[in-house]
Amino acid sequence: AVSALVVPRDAVIDLGRTQHVFVETSPGLFTPRIVTLGAARGELREILAGLEVGERVVARGGFVLDSESRLASALAPRAAAADAGVGTASGEAP
Repeated sequence: AVSALVVPRDAVIDLGRTQHVFVETSPGLFTPRIVTLGAARGELREILAGLEVGERVVARGGFVLDSESRLASALAPRAAAADAGVGTASGEAP
């Protein structure tokens, strides 16, 4: 029998051009990792590249981590501007 590296289907975040999973790099710290998918096997997805046997992945809720990481990336320039004392005009009354 041929063995394959697989993860739960819900662990894969599919962005169309790329697919990734969130890997636990230390307790409570997760990093997105681009993966190459192989065959779908029911509720499992085969991983051809980008992940090693034994690495821990987020099996459910990866979309929440993805959303949080996108939000953090979007807010980072604003936080840096705020730290520098730079504001953004909004056209709204306070």
